[in-house]
Amino acid sequence: MINIEYKTNPKEFAKASITYLEKNAFVALILFFMNLSCWLALLGYVLKYNGGIEITILDNFAGSFAACWILFRRKINTIILQRSLKKRKISDLTAKVNVDKNRISWYTVNNQRHHLPWDKIAKIYNSKQGYIIPRVLNGPLNSTFIWLPKSGFKSADEETNFIDIMKNSKAKIKKIK
Repeated sequence: MINIEYKTNPKEFAKASITYLEKNAFVALILFFMNLSCWLALLGYVLKYNGGIEITILDNFAGSFAACWILFRRKINTIILQRSLKKRKISDLTAKVNVDKNRISWYTVNNQRHHLPWDKIAKIYNSKQGYIIPRVLNGPLNSTFIWLPKSGFKSADEETNFIDIMKNSKAKIKKIK
């Protein structure tokens, strides 16, 4: 059994949350259309500017919003979520996760223990900062995830053991940035 303990970090958890949310098919579809709309608005702004057509305040707003969305959407959303987590006093709590060949167990803030068998996990996201393990509650839009930062492992051997357990499960392991 692998026992993982770590101090919660709002910035790290906010990044993981945004990454997890963007992996949802419905959210990804919305983001695709929002990105497409912003690129088209920016293109329209540039064409209007280069064509010598008068630019209104509304045009400036639309162009500015589109540029901000394209360049800073992820960072702004992460900062907003990070502030929200700090207000909820998520900082510096001790998170405990136990992993064995049959299941992953974790404790919530109010110290309730939960279990999830490996055969109920369809995929695991592996990022530079840690592992995101989705758990579906009642459909794809009502889901959450278990966050395991790589800093929570006591040693490289412990992380290697965790990777071996993941590989033996039926879950697909996806590398993400």
